[in-house]
Amino acid sequence: AKTVGAKLEVDGLEVFRGRLAEIFSRTDRGSYSAIWRPAIEDHDQNVSRDEPEQILITAFRDAFLGYVDRRAAGATSYIRRLLDSDEIVFQRLAIFVVGQYPGQLSVLLPEILVARFMNANCRHEMYQLLHVVFSDLNDGSKNGVLTLISEVVQQRGESEQPEEVQEKQRSY
Repeated sequence: AKTVGAKLEVDGLEVFRGRLAEIFSRTDRGSYSAIWRPAIEDHDQNVSRDEPEQILITAFRDAFLGYVDRRAAGATSYIRRLLDSDEIVFQRLAIFVVGQYPGQLSVLLPEILVARFMNANCRHEMYQLLHVVFSDLNDGSKNGVLTLISEVVQQRGESEQPEEVQEKQRSY
């Protein structure tokens, strides 16, 4: 699949994205992909690897990585398109790919490090991304991320004890 992305670029990616979108249009599985596909990367938590959605996500991911390997600068518009998608799994794929190429795709970080993606559905990919990029952010960006995490967690846990809020903040 990586070769498909490298050679066919967006046209190759669209084969996988289109099939996934078709499957998700018939069900609501795309809305809760973090449950049946906890990690975009290969991971022990991912179960039912033989299901069509799982196979297509893996193929799409690998093709996407092949495309970015070949043309990282050209991939930014496609990544933005996925970030703007209504399908959470496409947002997660975009965040994952940026985390794999943080130097080449750093221009996208301000669009990703926002409250919209700080949620349970994208938590794994956001954690992975922050793990890779946080130390390279300037002090202002680091403070912005910490403030964002604090605000998002507090908004979602108004009735929680301070220890529970701190634990959620640490999860990022």
